[in-house]
Amino acid sequence: MVAGSSLSFFDLLMFSIIIISVLYASRFIAGEKTQKTLQLLVSRPVKRWKIIIGKYISFIVLFIPLLVGSVILMAIWIDIIDIGRSGWDVFFSYVAATMIYSFVYSSIATLFSTISKNTTTAALGSFIFLVGWVIIDFLTIYMPEETAEIIEHVSLAHHANEILGYISNGEAAIFAAGGIPADPGTQGFLYSLIVIITLIILPILLAVLVFNRMEIN
Repeated sequence: MVAGSSLSFFDLLMFSIIIISVLYASRFIAGEKTQKTLQLLVSRPVKRWKIIIGKYISFIVLFIPLLVGSVILMAIWIDIIDIGRSGWDVFFSYVAATMIYSFVYSSIATLFSTISKNTTTAALGSFIFLVGWVIIDFLTIYMPEETAEIIEHVSLAHHANEILGYISNGEAAIFAAGGIPADPGTQGFLYSLIVIITLIILPILLAVLVFNRMEIN
């Protein structure tokens, strides 16, 4: 297992990257409204759906170097303490978890950015929604088993934890899932992967739908 100090350091990196992702995505459309440049943006001969998709892709282009830089810093740190092969499995599973949370959260923030009047409202709405989601995820640990199993189908923490557990061979777990490691088979892993992809795509599609119907004066 990875030493506690290195995990704490990586938890901080994960949290920072996720926060940056949400703040960045909250500016996609709401930022244009705040700066009074949205009308100019849509007046260009570019379809509106391409604007949303283009902004999300630009986020990924920004996010990848940020994640790579953080991974390099963390790799240097854990190389010093010599975590061994199993520790590296845990390490890369947390990298995957960071990507999952950042991509899903930024997708939801994109939707909030589209329906909000300014960046502050978009960011605040995104954080309130996402914090509430995390709280519900965490509370499933204390719910009756039947209720928890129903909620787990739409639980980001549950599916992220399934993927985390699959990559790390049941060695790693995220806090929102109670810190309880999962060790799913391939079928469980693929199901969770499909759910995560859906959670990324669906808010973007809704944002496109709203933006296409938006009256901009």
